[in-house]
Amino acid sequence: MDCFENLSHPDILYDEALLCGRPYIFERDEIDKRGDLGEFWDAVKYFANSDLPNSYFLQHLKPPYPELFCRKKYWHGLATVLAYRGIDKIDDVKEDIFVWFQDGNWPGNEVVWPFILKNKEQLKDSFINSVWKAFDIYDIGWFWYSIKTFEKFYELKNEELAEIIDRIFNYAGNLENWSDDKKQFENELSRLFPRVK
Repeated sequence: MDCFENLSHPDILYDEALLCGRPYIFERDEIDKRGDLGEFWDAVKYFANSDLPNSYFLQHLKPPYPELFCRKKYWHGLATVLAYRGIDKIDDVKEDIFVWFQDGNWPGNEVVWPFILKNKEQLKDSFINSVWKAFDIYDIGWFWYSIKTFEKFYELKNEELAEIIDRIFNYAGNLENWSDDKKQFENELSRLFPRVK
């Protein structure tokens, strides 16, 4: 797109002015309504081929959560840029993309999920680390969604592991005793689902 040639500063990348007065280019609902993917793909290709670091497209998932990036309507586009760059070009953020699994309804999850499945062998260790990160911060929803997805992607069938996962999930909401019982859960889980170093 010609109007992207005049980018001045990446901090305002998704401002209306920088999207040629058409911020809907990256808005999933607008893309679906209009049925015209041409502008969307022009924008994706432009940003995927830009010198902007991969972390730039993940600002909505990490503090300090810049306001423009926190608009969920852009998240589909951000995920698409990273997927378009490809697995070899996003090595520095490959663990970070799993943060999308914190909520399976987040825009962009529909892009990240098949991207991870397609590249599952290259992402296996990052996937395991993500599951453990969710466990460590006691984000039970993220933990459950991630480990269940892991089981599906890697066809992991283990009744004992499934029982441990269910017990952890059923424990959710019992934060006052979490510090006492976390070590026991961690030991049981580590035996069947070891951390990656």
